[in-house]
Amino acid sequence: MDVFVGVPSPSTQIPESNALGDMRREAETNALRIIQAKLEKPENLEKLDQLRTAAAQRKRTLDEQLRTAVQSQLESIKTGIEQLRISFDNIKTVKRTMGETDDKLQKIAPLQSKLEDLRIEANSYRQLSLAQANLDYIIKTPENVKKADDFMGQEKLLQAHQLIMEIENSRNYLLFELHKVQEKDSQPDDIQLITTYFADYERLVTHLRQLISSRISRWYDCAISAPEKLVTALRLIEREEQVDRFWMEKKELTGFSPPDRPRQWKKHCFELLRKSVKDR
Repeated sequence: MDVFVGVPSPSTQIPESNALGDMRREAETNALRIIQAKLEKPENLEKLDQLRTAAAQRKRTLDEQLRTAVQSQLESIKTGIEQLRISFDNIKTVKRTMGETDDKLQKIAPLQSKLEDLRIEANSYRQLSLAQANLDYIIKTPENVKKADDFMGQEKLLQAHQLIMEIENSRNYLLFELHKVQEKDSQPDDIQLITTYFADYERLVTHLRQLISSRISRWYDCAISAPEKLVTALRLIEREEQVDRFWMEKKELTGFSPPDRPRQWKKHCFELLRKSVKDR
């Protein structure tokens, strides 16, 4: 019995490329080796039909797996080609849109010189709007000074600090405007006028600092008898630290910083705490 019936001989195959031919010959050699191993003993010839059936079943399974893998790859390739087509269409659309935009920009460019006067007027209007918005606070400064004094007399430090910040913002706005024009037209008299007008502001800040320092120095007693006062003092110190950081960043960008910034109240607070603990 010829146990190798159905196995094609390499010499009978159609000429193929060297790589594919080598792969086919290697597969045939491996197949022959497997068959020889399975039929090495004479009694195994009785299982020949079973071996053929198992081999055929395995071949069908491998063929199905190969077909599925190839189909999956083809679907992926098809999807990739479709994505490339969509991308190519998008590129053409973007290119066309950029061309249209460039044409429009070429037409708009000459308008820049024509709109220069309008830009100047717009900047002037913006500056006047800011000045008008701050004018109300500037006019209300004497009134806010009195209210802040009253609040501190009642130990309502949060409300007092809010009014003090409004006064400071008005003063800083005027000083910043002078800072922007000082290189072109230095006006020391104007700076002195602002300093005189806001002289009470410095007194308010000094008074508020003293009240906060008093609470921090008596932190132990405050924590027992009036903890809300200690919390208020710490909140105000944190607010001042935030304002200090704001003006430090502002100075890096504009070169301007108010004359009394940074105040470093947190540093002063730690010094008071260390002294208080040491004294105890």
